[in-house]
Amino acid sequence: MAEKTITRNAGGKRGGKKGHDPAKTCFKKGHDPKRNTSGQRNKAAVQQTKLFRDILVAIGEEELTVENKETGAKIAKKKIEWLGQKLWSTALNGNMTAITIILERTEGKVTQPIDHSGDLKTNNTVTVKVIHVQSKKNGKKENGSDNK
Repeated sequence: MAEKTITRNAGGKRGGKKGHDPAKTCFKKGHDPKRNTSGQRNKAAVQQTKLFRDILVAIGEEELTVENKETGAKIAKKKIEWLGQKLWSTALNGNMTAITIILERTEGKVTQPIDHSGDLKTNNTVTVKVIHVQSKKNGKKENGSDNK
């Protein structure tokens, strides 16, 4: 486990050299060889994602016929409609994951508020402690439950 401590003052600048202005040294005008100017990093991965989405949409548009066990009537709907109906019935049975999925898709994700009550003119410092943890690959998840 490696630890790294970064100290920042209230303005968000790192502590360190006196008279050091990160705004003047970090971003220079003109060509920067570190900057990615070619757009996407991996175009093949983007194409695979689009292809996978297109396949899922095509499968969702297929018709699926199900026979009602009680009445014997056959009901034909698109697979995506059956999936939505199953999601809703699962949510109505109290499954919080299904409820969250429905609410996020219909109402939007809830924003996380950030407290801005501090006075930026005073010389307050904020210490951020970054701890890198390596996960063990012994067939268990990081929370300790088995993969089944």
